Amino acid sequence: MTTASETPQEGVSTRFTKREALLVLAQKTQQDGWNRQRYVDTRTLNASVFGFPLSVVSNDGRVLEAAGLALSRFSSAALRRRARPLTLRIFVRERGRDPAVSLPLPADGAMPSTYDAHGDHAAIGFGDHGHCALNLATGEAVAFMSDALAARMSDVAHLVVSTSLLILMTRRGMVQWHAATVVRRNHAFMIIGEDNRGKSTTALALVHSGYQLLGESVTYTRRRRTSFEIMSFPAGYLQVRAGGLALFPELAAHAQPVVSDDGDKWRLDLRALFPHAILDRLPAAPRLTLLFVGVGSGPQTTLLRLSPDEALRRAIPACSLWEERPVLDGIIDEVVALVERVPAFEMVVGPDLASVVAAVDGLRQDRQARPREKETR
Repeated sequence: MTTASETPQEGVSTRFTKREALLVLAQKTQQDGWNRQRYVDTRTLNASVFGFPLSVVSNDGRVLEAAGLALSRFSSAALRRRARPLTLRIFVRERGRDPAVSLPLPADGAMPSTYDAHGDHAAIGFGDHGHCALNLATGEAVAFMSDALAARMSDVAHLVVSTSLLILMTRRGMVQWHAATVVRRNHAFMIIGEDNRGKSTTALALVHSGYQLLGESVTYTRRRRTSFEIMSFPAGYLQVRAGGLALFPELAAHAQPVVSDDGDKWRLDLRALFPHAILDRLPAAPRLTLLFVGVGSGPQTTLLRLSPDEALRRAIPACSLWEERPVLDGIIDEVVALVERVPAFEMVVGPDLASVVAAVDGLRQDRQARPREKETR
C-alpha cells in the first residue's frame, strides 16, 4: 500500500525516467549541430599567473601541456587575496572536420593571427585552424582549434595561451610595457625602446656582466600603495638581431633563428646559458629606473636625465594602449603615476659594451637615480 507521502516522490522518479528516455531519443534522432558532445569530456589545469588564480580547461591533454609550457615563461608573483580568477577554455576539433588540415601548416612559430576587439570583447583568429573569443570584463576566453594546430605545442602555448593571458591582463590594473627588465641588488631597470633600438642587446650586455634578467620583451607594472610591482614575459629568453649577436661571438652557436614580422632575429635561452642570471620573481618594493634606449653613432654610451613630462612623452608609445575609454583613462593614470615617482633617462647606446655596463652601474650609485618623493599639492 502506498502512503500519501510516498506518492509525490514516485511521481518525480517517473518524470525523471521519462525525461532521460526523451533525451536519449533526442540524441539518437537529432544531429549535434554545435558539436557540444565533442567537448563534454574535459580536464583542468589549475595554476596562477601574475598572482591571479587560473584554470585552463580542455578536452585534449596536449593543450594542457602547452599551457604548462606557456606559464613557465611568465615571471612569478604572490597570489593576490580575493583576486578574480582567469579562465581559458580551449577545445580541439575532430581531425576529420577540418578540410584545411590537409594543407601544410606554416613554419613553427609563423602561424598568422588576426586580432579584433570592441568594448569588453576581443577575438583572435588562426585562419582555417581556429579562433578564440575573449571577455575582458570577466577574464574568460574560449578557443576552438584544429587537431593539426593542437599538435603544435609551441604555437598553442604562444598564440592561444600566452596571447590570451597577456590581453586579459590589461583589465587587471596593470600596465603593459614593451620593455626588457634587468635587476641587480633590488634595483630594477626597465629598458624601453622600439625594435632595433638596442633594447635586447643592452639587456644581454648587462646579464653578461652579472645582472639578472626578469624578462625580455613585455614588462608589466602594477601599483601597490607607494611602490610598484614588476612582472615580465617571457622570462629567461632574449631575442637579438644579427648585429647584436655579433657583439657576443661566444653565444652565436647557442642562438636559434626566429622568424618575426619585423625581420629575422636570434633567440637565446638564457636559462640554459646563464641559469643563475634568471630571476623568476622580483623582491617586494624594488627601486626602479626607466631607461629609454636608442643606438648612437659614437662608441660610448651616454645618459641624459629626463623630466617627468619628457619621460611621459616617451612612455606612452611604449605602452599597450589599445583599450577604449574609460579603461584607457585608467591605464594612462597608472602610467602617469609611475613616471612621476621613478627616475627616467635617455640612454644612447654605443658598441663599447663595457661603457653600457658602466653607465648603468653608475645609476645604481648615483643619487639622481633614486625615486623622487611625490610633491605635496
